Amino acid sequence: MYHNGRVSTSVKRPAPFAAAAVALALLLTGCAGGATDEPSDPETTEVNEPEEAGDDTVNGHTLTAPGTALEVGESAYVAWEPQAGARGALQITVDVIAQARTRDFAGWQLDEATQRATPYFVISTVTNIGDLDLGGISVPLYLENTDGILIQQSEFREQRFEACPSETLPEEFLTGAELTVCQVYLVPDGGEAATMTFRPTQDFEAITWAGQIRPWDKVGKKARNRILAQLTADEESEGDADDTESDSDTGADDDEE
Repeated sequence: MYHNGRVSTSVKRPAPFAAAAVALALLLTGCAGGATDEPSDPETTEVNEPEEAGDDTVNGHTLTAPGTALEVGESAYVAWEPQAGARGALQITVDVIAQARTRDFAGWQLDEATQRATPYFVISTVTNIGDLDLGGISVPLYLENTDGILIQQSEFREQRFEACPSETLPEEFLTGAELTVCQVYLVPDGGEAATMTFRPTQDFEAITWAGQIRPWDKVGKKARNRILAQLTADEESEGDADDTESDSDTGADDDEE
């Protein structure tokens, strides 16, 4: 069987530098034997920068002050505007920051820029503490390298990256919903991670997480299996909902007959 998939990641520099994002690309190779695609040229995309909200509490939760420095494993309560005029709020816990290896991308064809990058897999848990449905939202959680550059999470556009499924929130993410996610960050030119950073806008004083960075193969298997099991359960739930809707439509047609 032959697979084609693509993943990109973006980097941006805090003001006064430009906020354009430089994409690194990975292409999934075919299985044993067969031709492979050539890597695409790096792309330039714009990073969405929604406005932050200014209130100090959300539904009884006191928001974490901008500029707070946390340890890995601690939670932040944050609010921002993922859409103009729409305020979202999350509890975010950065659970693990792990350095991966090139071998973790076995089966993927890496372009030169990606081969020079240092991959990190970050596990975090997010809970919707606000009133806005955050379905499909990309949380503004960046990896900051030792040069102060913010690295945006990778996006796997055509196929799930099984080692660390780097995906946005599910289509529906209502109040009280909780999800553990694994995100891929590629630090260009062999750079190193310094902190994880919540920074929805350039003028927001970042909330950061720092702690021991461990090898992925020492911490990843159990966490990865939990995430994959959760994603599978979500997909099965969506499939059951689709089947129920289909059955209801069929029943309505039968009644009409």
